[in-house]
Amino acid sequence: MATTKQMQAQIDRLEAQIAALIGVRAQPLSKEPTERPDYIAHGSAEHAAFLGLIIVPDDESESAREDHYVLFTSRDTGKTYRLLDEITILRHYPSIDPEKAALIVLRQKVNEIESGVPEIDETAPEMWQPAPALY
Repeated sequence: MATTKQMQAQIDRLEAQIAALIGVRAQPLSKEPTERPDYIAHGSAEHAAFLGLIIVPDDESESAREDHYVLFTSRDTGKTYRLLDEITILRHYPSIDPEKAALIVLRQKVNEIESGVPEIDETAPEMWQPAPALY
């Protein structure tokens, strides 16, 4: 049975081999979620992309309407949004009008992105921490 020191030496050798082969070094992940490489800031363009939202510039909104996209303009920010994929929604809402279903989902996603960072209840359990990974 290998000792802890021997196992650590094997791990160190494997990490060095991986770094030599593909240029990736294992780094400890920060406990602070905003400092992790996979962090997406709330309300950012990356967050919109993650939700499947496209921000439609004012000069392109008429063209988007002509292409029959369902658009939603926020009362708070004045930004106009559309969904990246309107077809997937039809699987979830097969019994209602497709345009109405797309508008419902679009409003939900816009509300999520524009509502601000959610508050964490003081009685909430600790946030789940994934296993360390290579980044």
